Amino acid sequence: KSVCYNYNLHNILKEFVMLRHLNWVAILVSSFLYTVAGAAWYSPLLFGAYVDQRFSEPMHMVYLGSFCIAVVLSACLSMLFDHAKAKTMSDNVCVGFLAWLGLSLAPMLCGCLCSGMPVMLVGIHAGYVLFGVMIASAVSVFIKK
Repeated sequence: KSVCYNYNLHNILKEFVMLRHLNWVAILVSSFLYTVAGAAWYSPLLFGAYVDQRFSEPMHMVYLGSFCIAVVLSACLSMLFDHAKAKTMSDNVCVGFLAWLGLSLAPMLCGCLCSGMPVMLVGIHAGYVLFGVMIASAVSVFIKK
C-alpha cells in the first residue's frame, strides 16, 4: 500500500492548509538561526568576498526575504521529519541530508552546468543551505512541541 493510501484528498488539504501538527516554535527558531547564519556566512569574514553582493533591495528586505524562505525550508523539513518518523538527531540529520542532496544540491549543480556559474560559488551556496538544514534538524530535536 502506498503512503497516501490511508489519506483522502479532503484530509490532506485540511492538514496542509491548517499545518497545525507542525512545531512552529522550532520552525521559527531554526528560521531565525538560519537567517543569522546567512548573515555570517555571506559576510566578508567568511565567504562574502567570493560572492557578488549587489542587492537591488534594501538590506532589511533581504533579511526578511531570507527569513521567509527559511520558514518554508524549516516547515517542509518538519513535515519530512514527521512523515519519516524521525525522532532522534541522527534520524533528522539523515532525512535532512537526503532532502538537501536531492532537492537542493542536485538542482544547483544542474544550474551550474547550464549557466557557467563557478563550482566554488555553488559550493558556497550549497554549503549554506546544508548548514541551514542541519540547524533545522538539530532544533527540531531540541525544541519539542
